[in-house]
This record gives sequence, C-alpha cells and structure tokens, in this order.
Amino acid sequence: EIIKLFPANMLGPEFVHSIRDLFPGQLFIPTGGVEIDEDNIRGWFKSGVCAVGMGSRLISKEVLAGEKYELLYDNTLLALQIAKTVLNENKTVLNENKTVLNENKTVMNEKKSK
Repeated sequence: EIIKLFPANMLGPEFVHSIRDLFPGQLFIPTGGVEIDEDNIRGWFKSGVCAVGMGSRLISKEVLAGEKYELLYDNTLLALQIAKTVLNENKTVLNENKTVLNENKTVMNEKKSK
C-alpha cells in the first residue's frame, strides 16, 4: 500500500523523513506542491518517498486554457529528466526503498499465512 501525502507542500520532505521510521514498510508519495525543480525533487527522494506526483505543476489552467501542449510536453520531459538524474544520484535511497518494499511484502505474506 502507498500513502498519498496531499498537500505535500504543507508537510515538506522533513515531515516524511521524521515519520518514515514509525511506519516500517510503508511507502509514501507526495502530491500537491512537488515542483519541477531538481532541489525540490531531490529533497523528496532523500526523505524516503517511493515516487512523486505532479498535477497542476504540469497541467495548469494556463496550459489548458491556452492549449499550450508543447509547454506541457517540455515540462513533462524536464520533470522526468530531473527525476531520473536524482534517482541515479541517489541509488542508495532507491535501494533503501526497495528494501522497505521487500520488508512490506514479507509482512504482508506473514499476515496472509496466519
């Protein structure tokens, strides 16, 4: 299971970092306030989230009203490139998240076998 954190900008990466040990095996995904910015996305992944979500940062009222689909495309590519860069830099974080996922699967399997 994944817990969606919304609005993430009200909580911040520090919040996730401070609570993640309280919820072993739990995966988190922030949405609402994740920016198309390398430092912002890096901060979220360093805090221990498994993914980030973007809505209005990509598909804004301006994009829709002005039919600025090229801007949407460019911003989507930029967001994906930033995420790829951050994940490659932080393979340790990714491996930790995989460990958490495996621990979560183990816990779920143990519960099923009872």
